[in-house]
This record gives sequence, structure tokens and C-alpha cells, in this order.
Amino acid sequence: MAIAAAIAIVALSLVPSAAAVPPTLLTVGSKALHPTATFSPPKSADVVIQIANKPDRASNGEFLSENVKEFDLLADSEVQSGRWLYEFQIDPRHLLRVAARLA
Repeated sequence: MAIAAAIAIVALSLVPSAAAVPPTLLTVGSKALHPTATFSPPKSADVVIQIANKPDRASNGEFLSENVKEFDLLADSEVQSGRWLYEFQIDPRHLLRVAARLA
């Protein structure tokens, strides 16, 4: 059973820039219960992946904190390659969201 992908992708930014590009989630999957994702590499300072057990969202687009089960700050190499593989196994029924604080 594959991990469900959240539809909305939210970029977090204090000061928007004309050159800022948020990530676009392209694929979501799993390898031996390790979630995977591919995304368009953003021009961003920080990129995070949130994994939640319910799709409910706050007004800023983030999953409600009580539903977030995993949170991963991506390494520079993951951001540049547009590929992510989580080091831990999780329940495959969770939702995934990728977000960035734009540079």
C-alpha cells in the first residue's frame, strides 16, 4: 500500500522573492515501508517533509500538529536532487506534505 500524497504544496516565506520557487511534489511512494518522494528542486533555504495520519489542515496549509507523526528537514543533497527517502519505516496509510522556506 503506497503512502497517500497530500494535494496542496505550501511554501513558507517571510519575504517573497521573484526568484523564489516552491517545491512541487511529483511522486510519493515507499520502499519496504520507508516513504519516498520526488519533487521539483526549489530555490529554498530549508525544505521539510511532514507526514500525518489525517489530512486536516491549519489556515497556513500545514497539517494540524496533533496529526503530524513525522517531520524531516531535508539535507542539501536531497533538496538539490529532488529525491527523498526516509530512514524510518512508517505506516503506509499516512499523508505526506513537502514545504519550503523560500530564499
